[in-house]
Amino acid sequence: MQHLWKSLILIALTVAVTLALPQTKQELTKPPTIIEKPESQDVIPGTRVKFNVLVSGTPPLTIKWFKDKKEVLSGLFFTKPSDSGQYTCKITNDVGSDSCQAMLFVKGLFLDYSLISSYKVSVVKSGQSVVFECQVVGTPEIDTYWFRDGNEISPGAKHKITFGNSLARLEITDADVKDSGVYYCEARNEAGSESCSMELKVKGHSLKLTHPIIQQTEGHSVQFECRVAGSSPMEISWLKDGEPLRSDSEYTMTFDDNSAVLKIAKGEMRHSGEYTCVATNSVGTASCRAKLTLQGLFSCACGSFSWRYRRTGMPRDWIITNKSDLVKGSQRYPYRGQL
Repeated sequence: MQHLWKSLILIALTVAVTLALPQTKQELTKPPTIIEKPESQDVIPGTRVKFNVLVSGTPPLTIKWFKDKKEVLSGLFFTKPSDSGQYTCKITNDVGSDSCQAMLFVKGLFLDYSLISSYKVSVVKSGQSVVFECQVVGTPEIDTYWFRDGNEISPGAKHKITFGNSLARLEITDADVKDSGVYYCEARNEAGSESCSMELKVKGHSLKLTHPIIQQTEGHSVQFECRVAGSSPMEISWLKDGEPLRSDSEYTMTFDDNSAVLKIAKGEMRHSGEYTCVATNSVGTASCRAKLTLQGLFSCACGSFSWRYRRTGMPRDWIITNKSDLVKGSQRYPYRGQL
């Protein structure tokens, strides 16, 4: 009767062999023959896998296992996705050989990613579109999610999210400075989850004056503040009625912590007008405007009468503040407004 061998491979450990001794020592030498082949398996990561092979043949028998044509020299206790592949058992003796195969698939996920550039930090100009692509390999069903700075991104006009043919894709249209941040693609299935990340920097400007229209009394200080968002280095300049201003004893200009400030130490009528803050970097230029109106109080005398006027900084723009202060019939000081 033929010799019966049972070959076991523990993907998590080593190769083990048990021998059913021949019933008669006079039996002739026979080549190995595989009687029972191993079954292919699909498992989750961490599973201990065992392939069983029942063999007949005359000893001594040499048993070797191969994964994707490469000999398995050491075992693994806990399977992982990289253990997936075709396993081959080859048995030989002095007169012949036999082999069989089985597939092992360890359910899991593998992610790879790219952007329009090959760098992990991508820089684009404000207004451009940005595309993230992440290759996802794993066992269905796979769900993919996108995050920016830890906050999940919902699909919409701004963000187009798709997943097909193992490719997770995020498109950001009309990128703005506020879109800058670290983006994550996370894939999930029953085996677990995997993620990859990339940083996006959008160069551009976002300016806003805290007080677009300012009214102040003559003699008091005036301050404009402009919040600026953009990529450094940033150059800030101020203009009055289209003419550049310089920092001196009259005007003080500062830029700190994304805040551009213009301060007028003592407001006078000539300071009334339109002020413009201009921010410039390597991407381009952005600006915002504010209007300043100075007001003043003046006492005037004519003979034994007196009255007060308030002016708004515009030429001959006089307003009588109190009807009782008006000297009827006087033509020396024209007035405007309701009495």
